[in-house]
This record gives sequence, C-alpha cells and structure tokens, in this order.
Amino acid sequence: MDYSASMALEWLGYIGVFFAVIYRIPQVVKLYRTKKGADVSKKSFMLHNGAYVSLILYISLSKPEIDYILMGYYVTGLVQNILIILLKQYYKNYGKIEAATQTPDPVALS
Repeated sequence: MDYSASMALEWLGYIGVFFAVIYRIPQVVKLYRTKKGADVSKKSFMLHNGAYVSLILYISLSKPEIDYILMGYYVTGLVQNILIILLKQYYKNYGKIEAATQTPDPVALS
C-alpha cells in the first residue's frame, strides 16, 4: 500500500476515535443535568468495560507494535464508561442523602 492510501486509512481511524470520544458526551451531560441515572444500565456498562479491558490487554500484550488508534478508542471508552458509572452511583447516593436531609414544608403539612 502506498503512503497516501495508508495515511487516508489512518485518518479514518482518527475520525473513528473522534466519534468514540464524543458519542457518550450526551449521556454524561444528561446524567449531570438531571442528577438521575436510573435509566442507565450499570451492568451493561460493566460488561462493556470488561470488553475494553480485555481488548486493551490483547493489544498491549499480543502485538509487536501497538495500534495507538485502537488503544485510544478502547481507553477513551473505558474512561467514559467509568465516568458514567461513577455519576450514576453518585446521583443515586446523592438522591438518598438529599431525601433524608429534607425538612418537611410546614405549610404543606397543615
């Protein structure tokens, strides 16, 4: 393969990583704005993280030369999934704390 074709294919990889970086941003923003993560499946994200970790290890340990495009994709996905899981857990706990510390409105009680 000549150099220009190789560079074109490499740019496709970078474009893919770019989309991988941005495609979970709406989920993170939604979690942050609504402060609720009940509709996010923690199990699904944990399984997805298992896939990412396995693939990161595979690329790191089995290949003589690391494919940085794929590694960037998997590491970015792993970090984003961990962020989503942490936000989901935080807002789940935050909601419990907020509900426990709310004082009843005396006007509503009368």
